[in-house]
Amino acid sequence: MDIKQKLKASVDYWLQTIDYGEALIAFTVRIEPYTYQSAVNSGNSIDYLAKNLKRHLKKAGVDTRDLWFTLEIKKTGDLFNPHIHGGVRIKEGQEKLLSSALQKSLGEPKKSNAARKVNTTVMYSSDWVVYVLKSIKKTEKVIGRNPIFMTNYFRNFLSLTFGKLLY
Repeated sequence: MDIKQKLKASVDYWLQTIDYGEALIAFTVRIEPYTYQSAVNSGNSIDYLAKNLKRHLKKAGVDTRDLWFTLEIKKTGDLFNPHIHGGVRIKEGQEKLLSSALQKSLGEPKKSNAARKVNTTVMYSSDWVVYVLKSIKKTEKVIGRNPIFMTNYFRNFLSLTFGKLLY
């Protein structure tokens, strides 16, 4: 079972175990160029982005135990669009806090880009995982490591459920 199948199965499981007053949220967040450059300069772009993301989510009161994301670096011609796709469990009513924290964590956008900066939606199926991991190999070649981040809680759940992760 590869990581895509494991992640998909885990999301399916979590969708079945969502408590009343909770939601599993799928998100996409554009990374501002200066934030992305700082992440690259740090020597470990995934960890840099994860620390920023977790810090801002915790500050907003969002639990980060179930957080996971993958970096996607999309380059079309001269356009460069680094962004993350992921998921997190939130309490009902935290949607605006989540959206604001996601935006702050990866760089404040210019006014012209603000509408396209963050997209969040309730996750009703694990099909999101297939889309999220579409460019994993391509991004891995660019950054020199696996582009997936999972909190230790999430990673331990996967390992306990499916055995040692092979990535």
